Amino acid sequence: MIKKIIGIYTLIFATIVFSATEAKAQYVGTSPFMTYSNNIFVNSNMHLFFQKRWRIASLRAAGKHQLADAMEGRVTSGGQKQSGAPSAEPGLRRVPLARTSFKPTGKTIVPDELTDDLQDISAEEKAAVRELFSELLKNYDQMLTENKETRLRNNVAGAAVFALLVSHSVLTNGSELSEKQTESLLQDINALLASADSFKKLSAREQQKMYETFAVFGGLTLMFYRQGEEEGDREKIAQGQDLAKFIISQFFDQPIDEISFTDEGVRF
Repeated sequence: MIKKIIGIYTLIFATIVFSATEAKAQYVGTSPFMTYSNNIFVNSNMHLFFQKRWRIASLRAAGKHQLADAMEGRVTSGGQKQSGAPSAEPGLRRVPLARTSFKPTGKTIVPDELTDDLQDISAEEKAAVRELFSELLKNYDQMLTENKETRLRNNVAGAAVFALLVSHSVLTNGSELSEKQTESLLQDINALLASADSFKKLSAREQQKMYETFAVFGGLTLMFYRQGEEEGDREKIAQGQDLAKFIISQFFDQPIDEISFTDEGVRF
C-alpha cells in the first residue's frame, strides 16, 4: 500500500497540484497545523487514550499481564485481581472496519476550518490555500480508487493509517511496511478507535472531520517532503518531517526508532 501511496501522490502532485503549489504553499507553514492538534482527534483527550492502550497492548504482547492489569485498573490496591475482571488478551481485539466508518455529510469540513485558522493573509491567498486542502482530499479519494480500497472510503481508521504510513516513510528515508504489517496496523487503529467511548460518542460529522484531518495532514506531510526533495529545499523537507513527527507523537508518544510495525501489530 505504501508504495502505491508514494507513487500515486507523486504523480498527482506532478499533474494536478504541483504547478500551483508554489503559489499556494508559500502561505502554509507547520504552525497552523500544530495549533489544530485538538481537532486531529476532535476530543483533546483522545491521544492520551491511544497512548495508554498502546502501552497496555505492548505489555500484554510481552507477557506482562499483571502490569497491564494494573494499568487498566483490573487489580486492587493489594495486588489482587478484581472479581469479574475481563481476561487478559495478548493484543488488541479485532473488530469489523464498519465500526469506524461514517456516513458523510455531503460537504467537506476541514478545508474551510484549517484555512480560517491561517492569519495575516489575504482573502485571495486563503482561497488558494483552501483549494489546495480540497485537492488533497480529492487526491486521497483518488488514491483509494486506484488501490481499489473502497472499504477505507469514509473510514476513520483507514485515513489515520494513511497519515501514519506517510509519516513513517518520511521519517525513515522511504522505509516501507509490508502488506501484512500495514493490515495489522489498520486493525490495531480500528480496534483502538472502536473501543474508545469518546469516539463512539462522536457524530457522523465529527468522525468525518477526523477522517478529513488525517487525509489532509498525511497529504501535506508528503507534499512538503516530496517538493523539498525535488527542489533541494531543506526548509520544506523539515516542514514535512515536523508534521510527520507530530502525527507519530499523537498516536504513540514514542520516537520512530522505538516503534516496531510487526505482522501482529504495533510493538515498542
